[in-house]
Amino acid sequence: MKALIWYCKKLEIGKVKLNSCNVNLNSLNSTKKIKEKKVLYPWITIEGKEDVNYFEAFEKDLKEQANHFKTNNVVLLPFVHFVYNIPPSELSFWILMKLKDYLESKKYSVKLVHFGSSKDFKFFSPADKMQVVMRQYPNPVDVEKKKAKEKKKKESIWFNSRIKTLKKEKKISSKIVKGKKQKVSEKKSKAVKHKKKTGKVFVPIRVEKKPTNKEWKSSLYNLAPSARKR
Repeated sequence: MKALIWYCKKLEIGKVKLNSCNVNLNSLNSTKKIKEKKVLYPWITIEGKEDVNYFEAFEKDLKEQANHFKTNNVVLLPFVHFVYNIPPSELSFWILMKLKDYLESKKYSVKLVHFGSSKDFKFFSPADKMQVVMRQYPNPVDVEKKKAKEKKKKESIWFNSRIKTLKKEKKISSKIVKGKKQKVSEKKSKAVKHKKKTGKVFVPIRVEKKPTNKEWKSSLYNLAPSARKR
C-alpha cells in the first residue's frame, strides 16, 4: 500500500464521471459532492490483499499529521497511479472500506471519495513542513532491518552449530590422542617388565596380515613388492 497524505485547508470534490468497467461497484458508492475544511486528504493505492495488515502503521502516520494540524477529518481518495500492477477493483474497494471502518473506530470522521470513477477536485494546501508526506507500507527501512535481523539469526545458528561441531571433533581427537598415548605407555611398560625378567630388550614382532582372495586378484596388490617375493 502507498499513500500520499495531504493536508487541505479547503477541499472540494465536484463532478464524478462513472467508469463502465466498475458497474458493480458504482451501485455501492455515493456520487455526492464533497466539501470539507481542515481535512487530511490521503491518496491511497492498494497493491494487494496483504494491505489489510498495514492499517495500524498508516493510522500512526495519519495521526502525526492530525495532531500537527489539529483535525480528525479525513477524506480517502482511491488512487491507482502509484503502481503498474493494479489489483482487482473488488479487492481494492473492499480494503478501502475496511480502512474506512478502521479509522472510524479510531475516532476519525471519514469520507471515501467515489471509487472507480474520474472526478473534478480542487484543494488549497498551505505551505508547511507537514503539508504532504509520502508513505509506503511496509516501510522499506523496516523490511531491510527485518532481512538483516533474519540474516544475522541464520549466521548465529550456523556459527553455534560450527562451534558445537568443532568441540565434538576436538573431543574425539583428544580421545584418539589419549588412546595412542595409553598404547605407547603400555608398550613401554611391557618392554620394561620383559627386560627386568629376561635381561633382554623386548622387540615387538609385527605380524603381517594375510591378503584375502579378492586382494590377491587385485592388479594393484599383485604389483606390490611383497606379492612379487611370494
